[in-house]
Amino acid sequence: PERVRCHSLDEDGSLNLNLCRATRSLSDETGFFLFGQKDAENLKSVIEESLRADLQERVQGSLRETAEELATTQLAGTQDASRLCLRSHSDLSDWVEQTFTNELAAAAAAESASKLHEKHEAFAEGQTLVVPPATDAILHENLVDHEQMVNSIYLSQGLNLERSQQQARQFLKDIKMRPFDMGVKNVDKSGREILNQCFYLSLARAYLGHEAPTSVLALHLKHAIESSVLDARPAWAAAAGLGDVNNETMAFADFLPIAMHAEAPPRKKNILSELVVCILDSVTGHVDVYIGPKYEQLKSKPVQERSLLLLWYTPGHYQCLVVDDEPGSKPSLTYSEFKEILTKHGVMYLETTE
Repeated sequence: PERVRCHSLDEDGSLNLNLCRATRSLSDETGFFLFGQKDAENLKSVIEESLRADLQERVQGSLRETAEELATTQLAGTQDASRLCLRSHSDLSDWVEQTFTNELAAAAAAESASKLHEKHEAFAEGQTLVVPPATDAILHENLVDHEQMVNSIYLSQGLNLERSQQQARQFLKDIKMRPFDMGVKNVDKSGREILNQCFYLSLARAYLGHEAPTSVLALHLKHAIESSVLDARPAWAAAAGLGDVNNETMAFADFLPIAMHAEAPPRKKNILSELVVCILDSVTGHVDVYIGPKYEQLKSKPVQERSLLLLWYTPGHYQCLVVDDEPGSKPSLTYSEFKEILTKHGVMYLETTE
């Protein structure tokens, strides 16, 4: 892992910067809002080890699915991973350009969202986490009951799951947000139903907000992200790829750094390189932030806000985070402003730029 800067608050409230090492992916950022760092890391480690085989099956299955679909629907059946990757990023870039034709349109959309925020109450009374139905959560044979397993792990660590979930809900209430569930199902280009799509559907909703359809963008994101992985790490889709002792990748979010640093198509953008994706973990209370290398070059504040995507994670399932108002508006925040919120609430975070 690359060296990163560790940002945390001392007891007197001053910012403490220390060099430390990231423990998961090529580019991430981690903070804790439920437990101390040691307890959170221990809990996270136990949960990830318990769910490893299940999550690897989902991730590998999705990679194989993307490889098969792109090989049959793009570039006359080519199996060239680099060409498929460029084509997928090109399709994503074209879609975004057509949706947001200019900076004025983006600014108008952001202004409209801001007005919606003012019309609704800051908090929704009695808001609870949205948990997917068991029939949707179990998408492969032999998948475990995640909620039951997590509860058992908490008990084994001398911790109370319900109490920590209450703390998590309070943290979201304090920052005036709530999770919004996008489900797990989408449709591919051939019209076939595909499962385990909560990550990409949540990314699409977090990017577009509540007024735009998300299924097409979610599919473009899946293709661009996973084709980048297939190009850079082809062995990960193989039978033993994700199970290799030297490979810690096991969540869809771990694909983001590879996709964010993928080569841009000729005369087009790598849209993912302009994003910052923040994932708040509802169980351990940590925050992963994946920073695209082009985000800091964005000059327009509305575009910076649009390019900040906030997700909520429970074991095996992603949701997007929205403003705690009636329509579930997209938060109007830049990454810098979101960091200020984390600092205000004493949340430690780590930053890497590679």
